[in-house]
Amino acid sequence: MSDEVDTQRFQDYLGEYSGDMPQSLQQRRLFFARWLLSQPPPVNVVPGQDFYYSNGGYALVGAMLEAATGKTFEALFEEELSRSLGVTGSWLRPELMAPDQPVGHSGLPGSLQVELPLPAELQQWVDVLAPSGPFSITAAAYATWLHWHLQALRGRATPLPVGYVQRLQQLASGDYALGWIAANDSRGRPVLFHAGSEPGFMSGVIVDIAGRYASFGLTNTQYADADGNSWVMDVLFTRLIAIAPNVFAK
Repeated sequence: MSDEVDTQRFQDYLGEYSGDMPQSLQQRRLFFARWLLSQPPPVNVVPGQDFYYSNGGYALVGAMLEAATGKTFEALFEEELSRSLGVTGSWLRPELMAPDQPVGHSGLPGSLQVELPLPAELQQWVDVLAPSGPFSITAAAYATWLHWHLQALRGRATPLPVGYVQRLQQLASGDYALGWIAANDSRGRPVLFHAGSEPGFMSGVIVDIAGRYASFGLTNTQYADADGNSWVMDVLFTRLIAIAPNVFAK
C-alpha cells in the first residue's frame, strides 16, 4: 500500500468479497498478503534498481514471519527487538493508551483538526500494516533506540544485528535500506535520516553515520499535500539540521 488509490482498491475488494472473512489479526494479515500478491506490479519500477516505498511490503514480510514461526508479528517484535533493546511501547494510537497521552491533529497551520480514531471495523484492517511502523513509544524510548545505533556505528557491541549495522554503513548518499535513507548533513558529513507518518502524528530523525550524534523530533501534527510535501516535516528537519553544528561545536 503506497497511496490512497491502493487503499481504495483493497477496500473495494473487501466490499465485493463473498467468502468467510478472517477473524484473527494473523488471518487478516495472510488474507491481505494473498490479495497483495495478486495485484499487478507498479509501473515504471525496475526491481533491484528503483526505490518504491510500500507499507504493504512490510505487511507481507510480517505474514511470512508469522507463517514461518506460528507467532504473531507483534509477539515476535516483543521477543526479538523490544525486549532485547529495552524499547517498550504499544501498537495502540497514543490517545487510546491513556487519557494523558497526546491527541493527533492534521491540517495546515492555523486550521488544525483533531484526527479522530478510525471505526473499529476499519482499524482492524489498518492493524494488518503494523510491520510498517505504527508503534507508539515515548521520546525516552526512542532515544534508547537511537543510543544503540550510535554505539553500534562507533564499533561497540550492541543488541543490534551486525549485518544490519554494516548495511547502513555501506549506503551511498541517496540509497534507501532498512527504513533509512543515506544523505549528507549541512557540513557534508554522511548521515542517515528517516521520516515517519501516522494519521495525526509525524516524526523525523537524523543519525550521523560515524555515531557522533543523533537528533529527532516527534509531533502530534500531520500534513501532506497531493505531491507528498509536508510543512510539518519541513519544520521538523529544518530544526533537526540546525542542531548538528551546535553538536560539533562542543
